[in-house]
Amino acid sequence: SWAATFNYGVAESIVMGTPAVVSPAISWMPTSSMVRNPNSPLEILGVAKRLIRNHEEYAKQAAALRSYATRARAGIARALQVSTPVTP
Repeated sequence: SWAATFNYGVAESIVMGTPAVVSPAISWMPTSSMVRNPNSPLEILGVAKRLIRNHEEYAKQAAALRSYATRARAGIARALQVSTPVTP
């Protein structure tokens, strides 16, 4: 579903100022925030340490969220234009 691939938990984390480690399933996030194997605690730890130490990585996540939200709003607006009947 859209909600599952968007991942509200990740978005909330970013809004609250906490970087997130994700799998490739959250495709709107920067690849530098992703682990290849979400079942690997060591890989997750490595990415988490890098995100905590590098504030530029958090800025990339925040920018990715803003970009995704902008695209989503534009898509919703287009869908409403198409589905809303024009009345004389």
